[in-house]
Amino acid sequence: MPPSPPANFALAPWKFRFSCMNWQSIVYGNGDALRWPSDDINYYRDLILLWPLLLFLVAGITNLLTRGANHGPGLKLIVLALAMISIAKEKRLLLGGALGFCAWQSMFSFVVQREHDWRALATSILTGVSFLLLIRACADYQPSYRIKRGSSISVVALLVGLVSLGLTLIAFRYL
Repeated sequence: MPPSPPANFALAPWKFRFSCMNWQSIVYGNGDALRWPSDDINYYRDLILLWPLLLFLVAGITNLLTRGANHGPGLKLIVLALAMISIAKEKRLLLGGALGFCAWQSMFSFVVQREHDWRALATSILTGVSFLLLIRACADYQPSYRIKRGSSISVVALLVGLVSLGLTLIAFRYL
């Protein structure tokens, strides 16, 4: 039986609602936290490829747009990002995510910098327009792997993403 509301419930009902949440039943009760989001291995391959693609693409584009820098590492990172896209099952999803992330990152860089570098704005416009065109072209797109109905972010998906991020940062150390 749930506890009865306090006397000042009418003054602050939101306090009572948040204090009575049963976190143990939310996390452990129905097993959603530890449930596999998909049974298809391609889902996890694309999830592992997400962080290397994003970080290699952003670092490569940043290196190529930097004045007076050695552009060899930037080209190497762009080639690695293209390799990540080529081995992915759902190329449109990863490409759309990478374009959207680069558009947001470069617009954020343009707004935050004091000098408002035109290259960041140009990169943001170019990747943003490409992102919008890709979204428009893939309006009725359905991924080839099945994601279980009603599954939210699970601990398994978070761990796969964190391992991918860690391995990507290790790879940056040796590139």
